[in-house]
Amino acid sequence: MTCLLAVGKFANTVSGFMQWALLTVETWCNEVGLSVNSDKTEPVAFTRKRKLPGLFELHFFGVTLSPSKPLKFQEVILDSGLNWREHVVEMKKAHNLL
Repeated sequence: MTCLLAVGKFANTVSGFMQWALLTVETWCNEVGLSVNSDKTEPVAFTRKRKLPGLFELHFFGVTLSPSKPLKFQEVILDSGLNWREHVVEMKKAHNLL
């Protein structure tokens, strides 16, 4: 599971909304008897900023989620700045193998 976090002007407000959404998912999973591997859950902040002051740690099923830099989602590599460089390099490697 991947948490996509859009950071706006007020990072602490966005963090609060994201934590609320994670708590909602956690509650729903408990109600219907589903489990989520929280070790595979990573928040990604898509922003042009290098530093993100005001973001606080997110917790999901008792595990503190560590922010991810590059993220592979359905074979597309995304980074926090939505830069395609890593994805293109990976595709060139795959093309060379063929």
